[in-house]
Amino acid sequence: MRKTRFAFNNYLFPLHIVVFEGETKLGHFDPNTYQIGLNKSVMYQAKESVLKDIIRHEFAHYLTFAFYGPNIKPHGFEFKTICQRYNWPSEVSAATANIEELNENLEGDL
Repeated sequence: MRKTRFAFNNYLFPLHIVVFEGETKLGHFDPNTYQIGLNKSVMYQAKESVLKDIIRHEFAHYLTFAFYGPNIKPHGFEFKTICQRYNWPSEVSAATANIEELNENLEGDL
């Protein structure tokens, strides 16, 4: 990481993290603006490791876009390959998540 950019495949990519409000999405990656978005409510509801997995999930979308381009399935083979490359747990590559369920499986407080 270099302030607002990260190095990948000998290129420097911009990285912007934004917070949004909404009811359906936990996070998103926007390839047009190079933004990773996190739902504001997740920051108050999820334990730290769950929040980190959501960030990893969205960053995996970014890396998939950077490595394979825009014409792939959102949670397809390429996305799963990126998650496996970094040895991220299966929760990272999952297309959906239940915050309450994930929190219950972890020790510690919010």
